[in-house]
Amino acid sequence: MSAPDGKPTGSPVAPSAFVPSLKDLFKPHVDSFNFMMGGGGATSSSHDLVDTSQTSGLATAVQSLPVMQLDERAELGTPSIRFWIEQVQVGYPTKQDDAADTRLFPNECRERGLSYCAPLMVTFNRRVGDGPVETYTKRMGLLPIMVRSSRCHLQHASKDELLKRHEEAEEQGGYFIVNGNERMVRLLITTKRHYPLAMVRPAFGKRGPEYTNLAVQMRCVRPDQSSKTVTVHYLQTGSLNLRFSYRKNEYFLPVMLVLKALMDVTDRQIYDHIIQGQSNNAFLTDRVELMLRAAHTTKLKDRKAILSYIGKTFRIVLRPENSVSDEQIGRDLIRENLFVHCCSQGSEELNNKQKYFILIHMIQKCYALAQGQIKPDNPDALHCQEVLLPGHLYNMILKEKLEECLVGIKQQILLDLRLNPSKVQLSKDKYFRSLVDIQKDIGRAVHYFIVTGNLISPSGLDLMQVSGYTVMAEKLNYFRYLSHFRSVHRGQFFTTMKTTEVRKLLPESFGFFCVSTIVK
Repeated sequence: MSAPDGKPTGSPVAPSAFVPSLKDLFKPHVDSFNFMMGGGGATSSSHDLVDTSQTSGLATAVQSLPVMQLDERAELGTPSIRFWIEQVQVGYPTKQDDAADTRLFPNECRERGLSYCAPLMVTFNRRVGDGPVETYTKRMGLLPIMVRSSRCHLQHASKDELLKRHEEAEEQGGYFIVNGNERMVRLLITTKRHYPLAMVRPAFGKRGPEYTNLAVQMRCVRPDQSSKTVTVHYLQTGSLNLRFSYRKNEYFLPVMLVLKALMDVTDRQIYDHIIQGQSNNAFLTDRVELMLRAAHTTKLKDRKAILSYIGKTFRIVLRPENSVSDEQIGRDLIRENLFVHCCSQGSEELNNKQKYFILIHMIQKCYALAQGQIKPDNPDALHCQEVLLPGHLYNMILKEKLEECLVGIKQQILLDLRLNPSKVQLSKDKYFRSLVDIQKDIGRAVHYFIVTGNLISPSGLDLMQVSGYTVMAEKLNYFRYLSHFRSVHRGQFFTTMKTTEVRKLLPESFGFFCVSTIVK
């Protein structure tokens, strides 16, 4: 059958007509990786190292890494030392041979079974005593690079250039090449950031003898996309406890203690901030008064004393140097673990004020949930969810591996001081270089994650699963290939949940089905 203009009807649409929609499909994957790496990728010389100190998510992560410190030990004759990571640079994929063109392209990796990786250069700074700051740059492995990202040679390649490099004319990237195989990081559903979710879960009641199944939870995300979850639990006594995790261990603090540690406020001010004119609500007023009375049993009168108390309690957990005061430990604990999205540079008091009123809001919502004034939020609703993008997860993993490197250097120094003090020569550059050289290859750790999809993390990265993060980008047919980039993963954790509760298909979820069921 022909149309009036003589053209046959039902003919396939030219591939170029799909280009805008295809770019939108792959865009979240590529853009998230570019967020981590930064830089526009205007040049792709094989010897270029891109300085990401200004705009990249990786640079933001490096700035938030801790500064390691060791005190002077006069009995052993060792001075004090401070060391930290100053800068991280990522290059372009290069060949490891004597070829005239040292650039490594994706097609060559597929044919030769190679990994499309680029060198990772880490700059360490150290300062011994009051001496000058010394710098040491070390290659810490090869990082897998996403195809058509800002670190890929094909980022700005035209169709003719792609064909010249034996790629598909409509190649959009969004995946990694490891050992010759194309693998991609799955889009993962997570809890909506910076929103207090009122939840009813039987697991909450198993936290202790007085805990109920009611809680308010908030997932807080830093600018580098790493996150920390804070939960306010409702107890049978009517009081509230705040829960946070550190290195996969859960810790609890009375909310009234946290409020007084955040700001210099009186009991009356706290009472007024929580009640906010609801003086006739006996359910709320009685429980706030109960918590205020319980707070006086600790006999801590001011904010400084409360911070010192928290710091003394967590000193054995954080293991700082003896020169760090209990009060400073308390401040560091609050800054790094509670409401971490409040992180304005150089304004700790402003950050603490924001955290204070966020916690006040969570307390109000938790009591409203316990009183039955509001219904619990539905975690299955789309407005309570967001998607964790591949580049953001990659950045979180890389940040933790860099921190592990710093911790490993400090632990090795302490081990040498205990077993062989004469070996420790902190003032000599050779000793510090040897400590850096024996640290784990960061590139190999990231490579393992891409190949297996297994997450090896001491903190868990505030995620609920340890495997199933990556899959093979199969090309059995083109629709199968595209489905990998448009599908959203609920999480392996939910496949192991044992629950008999009916999960409703909400109206806003209409059409949220796998496309393969329609094709069949």
